Amino acid sequence: LSTVQIYAMIPTMSHDETTLTQDQEEIDALRQMKQELTRVPHCQQSALVHAQRISPNLVDDRSLLMFLEAESFDASRASRRLVSYWEARFQLFGPVNCFLPMTLDGAMRDSWDALRAGYLTLLPCTDNLGRPIVYTVSIKLTREYFGLGQVRVWWYLLHLLMENSDIRKRGFVILSNAKEASMDNFDTCSVKRICSSGEYILPISWKMCHICHSNPIIPTVSRIVRTFLTASQRAKLMLHNGSPEAVLDSLAKNHLTSECLPTELGGTLTVPSESVVRKIMLLEGDKMFMEYHQTNLSIDEAISDKVTLIEESSKWASEVQPQRSDLASCFSDHSDERKPESLLQPGSETYSFSVPGPWGNTRNDEFSESKCGSPNVSDISTSSIQSDKNFSNDNTESFGKKSSKSSKANRPGRLGDPRMNRAVQAKLDNPDISLVTALVRGGFVFPGLEESKGQLSLVKDIDNVTAKESAIAKVAVRKAEDGKEMMLAYLC
Repeated sequence: LSTVQIYAMIPTMSHDETTLTQDQEEIDALRQMKQELTRVPHCQQSALVHAQRISPNLVDDRSLLMFLEAESFDASRASRRLVSYWEARFQLFGPVNCFLPMTLDGAMRDSWDALRAGYLTLLPCTDNLGRPIVYTVSIKLTREYFGLGQVRVWWYLLHLLMENSDIRKRGFVILSNAKEASMDNFDTCSVKRICSSGEYILPISWKMCHICHSNPIIPTVSRIVRTFLTASQRAKLMLHNGSPEAVLDSLAKNHLTSECLPTELGGTLTVPSESVVRKIMLLEGDKMFMEYHQTNLSIDEAISDKVTLIEESSKWASEVQPQRSDLASCFSDHSDERKPESLLQPGSETYSFSVPGPWGNTRNDEFSESKCGSPNVSDISTSSIQSDKNFSNDNTESFGKKSSKSSKANRPGRLGDPRMNRAVQAKLDNPDISLVTALVRGGFVFPGLEESKGQLSLVKDIDNVTAKESAIAKVAVRKAEDGKEMMLAYLC
C-alpha cells in the first residue's frame, strides 16, 4: 500500500456517532490534513503509518481533529504535529507499548512506579478559570525515578485531559512546589522532554506555569531550563516566592485560591497520592479498584497484585487487549475503546529516529533509560522541513547544527532510518523470516511486491529504492562477553 492509500483508509466517523459532530469545515480540514500527510517523507512518519496499520482506532478522525484544533485548523501544521507526536510516542514508550491505548494497563503498564512516586499528579479541582491543574512536587523526584518514567506520566496525565474537548480549548496550568528542592531533584532529561512535548507535540497546551518557593534551585538551573523553553513558554512562567502568606496572595491574584491549593502550599486541599492512583483506576473502569472499599486490601497490595498480573501476561502485546472505558468524572466527555489488532515484538531498550522539530530542522535523539540523566540534543538539517516557513520561529534559540554530511545517516534504507532499525530487530528476533518480510515489518512499503513474483530487483518501495538494494544483508559474527558467538544481522 502506498502512503496515499494508507491515509485513505483512516476511519471516518459515521454521522450517527455522538462522539464527533463534524461540520463541513471539519470535514474539509480533515481531507486537507490527510492530503498533507501524504506529502511527508515516509521515513519521517513510519511510526504513524505503523499505528494506522495495527491500531487504526488510535489515529481515527477524532484523533486527527484534536491536532487540527491545536493548530487552528491549519492542515499543514497539524499534520506536522501529528507526525512529531507519533515519532515521539514511539521513542518514549517503545515499539510495543507505543501502539497500546494510553491506559495504565496499556502504554503505561511498565511505568507504575513512576506514577506512584507522586512527582506529577492531577489535582481534583480546577483554577478559577476552569482549567485543570497539573501539580508537581520537586522533592519527590529522587534519582531512582529519573529517566523516561516521569515523561511517560506527563504524557499519560495530559492524555486524560485531552479526552475532553473543552479542556483542550482552555488548556491547563502547572503548579510546581519547589520547596526544599535541590539539584538532586532536578532531571535534565525529564524537563527537556516535558517542555518540548507541551509546545509542539501534544495537542494541548499549558497556559501558565506557577513555581512556588523556588529560590533554592531556580538560580542554579535557570540557564539549563532556558534552553528548553520557547519565548512563549518563558512568558507563561511565573515565580511565587516569599513568606507563605505572600505566596498565597500572589497565587490568588492568578486564579489559584486556597480551595484549589494543596495543604503543603498553605491551601485547604488534601490529596494523598494513593487516592489519585485509585481515582484514575476507577475512571478507567478497573474492577479491582471498584471493589477496593469492599476488601481489606491496602492500596499498595492492590497495585502490587495488579502489576503481577500484568507482568505474568504474555510478552506479545497482541495478546494484551486493554480497554479504555468512560473517563466521565472530570476528564472525558465521551467513552472510547481502543484495541490494537497486532503488534511488533518487543525490541531494544534504545530507540533512535528523527523527529521533525519546530525550528525548521530535525531533532535526532537517541537515548535509553541509562542515558536520560543528561540531555542529548542535536539538529540535523532536513530540506523538507526547512522549506516549510510555518515551522520557523525567530524568537526561539537554535541549537548547533551539524554539517550537511551527517544527513546521509537518515537516507531511506540507511541504518539511521527508524524503519531499518525495526527491520533489523525483527530479523534478530526471528532469523527464519525473509529479509523482505523483515523490511515490511520495519515499516517499508513495497506497492509492487505481489506483481514482482519474488524478483526483488523489480520491486521499489515508496521512496523509489529497490527491495534488492534495501534487503542486501551483511552478517557479522561477534563474540559476547561470555565467549559465545552471536550472529548480528544488519541491513545496509
